[in-house]
Amino acid sequence: DHKKIFVEPVPPLYQRLKKNTAPLQNVVPLNLAVRKQNQAGTLVLYCWDIDVVEAAVQRGERPMPKEARQPVDFWTALCSQDRGEVVRVSQVLDTDAFRALDPEGQQRVQQEVEA
Repeated sequence: DHKKIFVEPVPPLYQRLKKNTAPLQNVVPLNLAVRKQNQAGTLVLYCWDIDVVEAAVQRGERPMPKEARQPVDFWTALCSQDRGEVVRVSQVLDTDAFRALDPEGQQRVQQEVEA
């Protein structure tokens, strides 16, 4: 009878964790983040909006500019302390249409994606 501790720092994902582990015994879900000893006590995480991602994946909505990649399911788990890292890992700007834009167009699309 060992307790199982689940740690999830992102509030919407934590709510899902609680729901998914509710039927299990000896589970303790925690809405916390693990940090290094010298890190600040507050952690800022940048994540894709889960509702927006689900609307795209489940209902085919297209929230991103036409030159950008539209959300896919794994985006709900992408979070980082660096907003640019979330954009890079999701490959949202890794499209031929984005690369074909002039620098001003790329900047416009990037700003819209990061808004």
